Amino acid sequence: MQQSPLNQSLKIELEKLPSMPHALLQLLEVVSDPDVDFDQISALIQADPALMIKVMSIANSSANYQLNKCKRFNHLIVALGLKTVKTIIVNSAVQQFFSQFNVDNKGLLAQFWQASLVTAGIAESLAHIIGSNNEDEAYIAGLLHKLGELVCLSHNADSYSQKTSENKGNGKNKLLYEQQSQQTRIEQDFIGASIPEIGALIVNDIAKNSLLGDAILYQREPAKEIIGAPHLVQVVNLAQKLSETFAADSIPDNQHCEFNNSIYREVSDVFDLNQPLLEDMLKKCYSNFLDTAKSMDITINDSNKIEPDTHKVQMALAENVRTIALSSSLQQINSERQAGGPEKELIIQIMQQLNILFDLPDSLFFGFNADAKQLYGLYGSSIPEHLLTQFTIPLTANATLAVQSLLKKKPVSSQDTISQNHSENKKSVLDRQLLRLLNAEELLCIPLLDSIENKYFGVLVSGLSSIRLQKIKREKGLLHEFSKASSEVISHDRNITEQVQSKCSQLSKKKNPYSH
Repeated sequence: MQQSPLNQSLKIELEKLPSMPHALLQLLEVVSDPDVDFDQISALIQADPALMIKVMSIANSSANYQLNKCKRFNHLIVALGLKTVKTIIVNSAVQQFFSQFNVDNKGLLAQFWQASLVTAGIAESLAHIIGSNNEDEAYIAGLLHKLGELVCLSHNADSYSQKTSENKGNGKNKLLYEQQSQQTRIEQDFIGASIPEIGALIVNDIAKNSLLGDAILYQREPAKEIIGAPHLVQVVNLAQKLSETFAADSIPDNQHCEFNNSIYREVSDVFDLNQPLLEDMLKKCYSNFLDTAKSMDITINDSNKIEPDTHKVQMALAENVRTIALSSSLQQINSERQAGGPEKELIIQIMQQLNILFDLPDSLFFGFNADAKQLYGLYGSSIPEHLLTQFTIPLTANATLAVQSLLKKKPVSSQDTISQNHSENKKSVLDRQLLRLLNAEELLCIPLLDSIENKYFGVLVSGLSSIRLQKIKREKGLLHEFSKASSEVISHDRNITEQVQSKCSQLSKKKNPYSH
């Protein structure tokens, strides 16, 4: 099986692979516990392929970890540290908040998760039975064996699901290898590469000095083709096939027994394991999966299939994102901030959080001058300072989005103005200038202010595409929370600075009582 080139546009989405929301919810709760248990964090991450690959990716770029040196995954979690792991989890939750999988009515993500976790358990058990020296690696490879499917689902879930269902319907009288060969052709036509090829490509970029990528790549090969291959390749290949014995709904009842027997024969071609032993192992593996699902409050129906209840879970996830993600951002800025330092540094940190939470890298900040009652250009992530300093906007310029946002005390976008005026030409000259400077289609303005004491701090202005703005506008609550949390950071910083200056002034007077 030759590796096909992966469509370049898909590489951008690899960091946005969706996680099982149930796992994210539990992890958000666990990492907020002051008596955090690293083993519990490790176990929850090992129950979700997307989180697993994200942690491995961060770890791979860290001097603390190399996959071929760290034999147990929980050691990796400890090595990375709670702060790094928490950041990964919170960022994943934020990304999931905006994901197209927010409402997964067809249960596609649940089906993927179930297949991944069952295969991981089988791979780990097989590795143990044959006396492999690294059951953890077998588990990881099994968990990630369908990683490429997340890319397919992210690309076009409905189309991919339809093509896969049609293949299952046409393959009821075929052996597993014939079904999977046809599925490989469908995936290559659909996205330019098969699921094993995509998964191997992702993993090989992260774990260059391991056989994980090979184990994922060759998972669909006939058993006779993997005889003599390293144990990890053999284990994942056979675990993936054994997991198909649970797919009773895709095989006619009168053929199900023969279908399973053909898989057991493939296992015996590679390892000398009899069918009763394999059946007993599979029962234990599936029982462990059901226990995991139950512990995560995932509903399993009478057919031992997951009931898609993602809408309810996503609502809970949204609430956690608003409180934990923004709280985490606030705590991070406060912990890193030196009291009395330049406020510009604080603004830069807030803008970095804006980029992390909303994927808005092109932004600028207008500070507020209370005496002159005007906004002034202070900092831009991609605009030269000498250009920004030429922008001063009086509060009387209420045709501009920045002033509107500040006076209305809420986020305002250029589309809000268009919907009211029905013409793009109604944008103010300043707004059109900012669009050009930010090289953007739309503007989003977020006010920073103390609404209780009626103090204005300034306005964040971001440039973005029309499509991106539509996605962000659907989550107005999170925008308001960000505005509120960022304003609290500035207010807190200014209060601390005033206290420090007051203390310094008092000390100065004590040392020199005759100074005026």
